[in-house]
Amino acid sequence: MKDNPYLIFSLNNSLYGVEALSVEEVFFLPELTPVLDTDRYLVGVVNLRGKIIPVIDLLLRLGYRTRNYQLTDSVVILNWQNQRFGIVAHQVREVQNIAEEEISRRQEFSVRLASPTNLEEEERRFSSSSLAEVNTDSSSSFLSGIARLETEIVLLLNLENLLHLEPIQSNLVSELDSQTLAEKELLAERLFAPHATPEEKAIFRQRANHLRQVSESENLTGALPLAVINLNGELLGINLHLIREFTEIERVTPIPCTPERIVGNMNLRGEIVTLIDLRSALNLSLSNPRSYSKAMIVEVEDLVAGITIENVRDVTFISPEKVTAVPAALHSTNDEYFQGTAKYCEQIVTILNLPKIFQEGGLIVDEEV
Repeated sequence: MKDNPYLIFSLNNSLYGVEALSVEEVFFLPELTPVLDTDRYLVGVVNLRGKIIPVIDLLLRLGYRTRNYQLTDSVVILNWQNQRFGIVAHQVREVQNIAEEEISRRQEFSVRLASPTNLEEEERRFSSSSLAEVNTDSSSSFLSGIARLETEIVLLLNLENLLHLEPIQSNLVSELDSQTLAEKELLAERLFAPHATPEEKAIFRQRANHLRQVSESENLTGALPLAVINLNGELLGINLHLIREFTEIERVTPIPCTPERIVGNMNLRGEIVTLIDLRSALNLSLSNPRSYSKAMIVEVEDLVAGITIENVRDVTFISPEKVTAVPAALHSTNDEYFQGTAKYCEQIVTILNLPKIFQEGGLIVDEEV
């Protein structure tokens, strides 16, 4: 039985899969430069280390209505037959091996983005012999099959059809070459993410500037992959290898007789995850009310937990030689929980030693006490 790796990500309430070998990189959504007189689904371009990469809003490409862009959205850069394109994903999950025999393939089928209420019925609908009789929609040609991962349905993308956009790409490059940087930024400010707050727009732009300024020749061998987050207005860096995903906090169940740092439990697709407020361990002020709506799910050794955060700024790579010691005046009573500081977009990000915080920061509650 042959297994093929797929990158699994979500759009609204549905899961999609794309062949992992076609994925070049994944980063959080930056500000995109819109390009006029193109199809609606081609929502802009990103300057990735000097290369202009078109970005597709996959919801629009599949023929559905888009939603407002969020800081937790990601761009997946794909390379298919020497074509490089980005697609907007709401939540990148993981790389999963799927056996070819477990994939139901048909020439024509239709899908709806609403999460199916009956998985067995939905799976039969896609795999039945009469599937070709189902009314097709604009998304059908962009899907190559359907697979089931435990209790979830994954729709597999047909990249050959999805990225068949060569004439558009050549037009984009010629049009952008005629625009100055100021003109591009003004266009992006007017048209990209119009519903975003000024703070969110600033973060989107910082991400775009960072992607543009990183030198293609910069040696990233041994570089530390970091997720840059906001907590109490400060920039903190978390080793990306420790992070499983970012998610919205929908409902929290309080845990009686626990310290204030234990926010409560949340149900993450059937897995009960304890939410933790890191502020006390990091000697940050607790005067602000705890009203975070986002969580970072981390796995440290065998412990899985959620950390409440304000928002996600970026995913970046920092060379070890650019990490400096933590200034003595910064978090002086808890400096053992920090690996150092580094410059990020004209600001300073403090890199956390998350394993040490979990081991020595009083985050693990001894139930016998």
